[in-house]
Amino acid sequence: MESTTHPYCRNVGVIALPYHDWSEYWKTPHHVLARLARYFRVVWVHNVPEWREALSQTRAIPPASFPEPSWPGFQVY
Repeated sequence: MESTTHPYCRNVGVIALPYHDWSEYWKTPHHVLARLARYFRVVWVHNVPEWREALSQTRAIPPASFPEPSWPGFQVY
């Protein structure tokens, strides 16, 4: 497959709400969404902590601890 500087279908976007945070250890959502980014704009949205966890601020590692990929059409939010 040819590499491009932008997704093929720029008018279509995918908002992903995967269970996993973006990290260096790839799981199924990482692979699927990376491949979708070739064709569509993809935004990976990190999990929001549950309200009890957010109030107590017990989340140990912030989800943005790994750099986001620099692929065209892919963004981590």
